[in-house]
Amino acid sequence: MFYFPEYVHHMICNGMVTTQNLTKHQILIRQNNHRERERERERERERNPSLDMFVICKDISACYESSTQCGLKKSDGCCRGIKTRLNWFKKHNEYYYLHKSEKQLISENVLDLMNTVTQPFLLADLGCGTAEKTKYFIDEYLTKESTLTYMPVDICRDSVETTSRTLSETYAKRLTIDGIVGDYHTVIPKVLNYPGQKLIVWLSGLFNLPYSEQIALLSLTSQRLNDNDRLLVTFDITQEKETIENAYIDPSGFLAKVNLNVLHRLNKEMGANFDVSQYKYEGEFILDKDHTKPGNMHRWLRSLCKQTCSIDGLNMKVEFEKGEKLQLSEEGGTSYKYTENQLNILFQRSNLKIVKLWKNKHCAMVLLKTS
Repeated sequence: MFYFPEYVHHMICNGMVTTQNLTKHQILIRQNNHRERERERERERERNPSLDMFVICKDISACYESSTQCGLKKSDGCCRGIKTRLNWFKKHNEYYYLHKSEKQLISENVLDLMNTVTQPFLLADLGCGTAEKTKYFIDEYLTKESTLTYMPVDICRDSVETTSRTLSETYAKRLTIDGIVGDYHTVIPKVLNYPGQKLIVWLSGLFNLPYSEQIALLSLTSQRLNDNDRLLVTFDITQEKETIENAYIDPSGFLAKVNLNVLHRLNKEMGANFDVSQYKYEGEFILDKDHTKPGNMHRWLRSLCKQTCSIDGLNMKVEFEKGEKLQLSEEGGTSYKYTENQLNILFQRSNLKIVKLWKNKHCAMVLLKTS
């Protein structure tokens, strides 16, 4: 198995690019343990501080769905260009259903949620992004309480700093802000070590991770939740194949450009010679053969002709047959779509118990406690 250097991990979906079988000439983008990636990233900076390191977030669809992911960024700061365009796209694309459905579900049920959770509490926002949807909770909370401690959490320092500054200007002294930057495995224990009752919200982020990682992170959370702490998570529950594929393949062609950027970055940063015009972005929603697990989106770049591609930075050549796929996600796919029964199984496997569940056609919002 061949592994690309660390800075290529970040350059291509912030994960690991491997050739699982060079005789089949398939390149798979895989996620590695994030803590080790971050340590190696720092070592790479020490070795080459002038390295102009552009990265693509570990899952393009996660970036597309949720402002919790950075999209393209340079060094530690987010590249606002692609993030802004993706945020615009998810709001205005007529085929993309989740953003609108999730906002509607939260706005219609935030009062019921607040009446269900004992107050006062610390509000922690995993993958805070711009906190656009979290403000529904803040606003409702502050109708009854004079102040709130809010903890924005994100792997992107720029998101935490920008969101903290914006909310501080909006709510002034009514909001005490204590942000944390880091990956989920690191920050979840820190959040749950804070004293007092906590409500941890996780909006449009968890279901973009590999299924095994979802269980691992939920289990990590359940082990540290106090009896009065609550975890609120949203999930995509859409099951209509055409609806899902239109949302992720995007008939307008915008997401094709985003995903083809993987090849542009290889060409620029690794001296590759991919002819981007000879690849086509495609995908399919596929149900898991294990019906206890959710279906997900599989995405790839299909080679439109027989071609040989060189990656000089790796002293490597890869041959593609016409029609061969360059896979863009690990564990087969991303952006998991749950049935209610599959959610119950997920929570059982993670030692969590449902307190209350709200849902509409496309989105479920689940309040959880440790079992």
